[in-house]
Amino acid sequence: MEAFHVETQVGEADELRRKWDVLHTDVPLIIRYSEYRDIVQPLIEYIESAERTFKPGDSKMITVLLPQFVVNKWWEVFLHSQTNLSIASALIKEESGNIVVSVLPFALKNAPVPPRSTLTPEPPVLSAMKP
Repeated sequence: MEAFHVETQVGEADELRRKWDVLHTDVPLIIRYSEYRDIVQPLIEYIESAERTFKPGDSKMITVLLPQFVVNKWWEVFLHSQTNLSIASALIKEESGNIVVSVLPFALKNAPVPPRSTLTPEPPVLSAMKP
């Protein structure tokens, strides 16, 4: 298991590194810098580099967990979920068949957690799977 973050401005991930160190976890934090604020391409490149270690016939899967922010107002969804949609869409289009995209609801401070049925639907993960 690894945690991956794309830094879009130099120094922006410094606070994340400090918080990660406080956790004292065995999960490594991988940070890649993206000069043009592109989050999707560095993630895909990182996943592809991991897939290169797979041997032919391996049944290994890469699971990407994307946070879905639970917000107070219905219109706030449009402020917080666009990046997830871009990432999920790009990963589902990958032809490897080894990528599973899962969405993990994450409540913003003071946001009530709605019933599961009111959360935005998860991306169609199964459509990316190859037989």
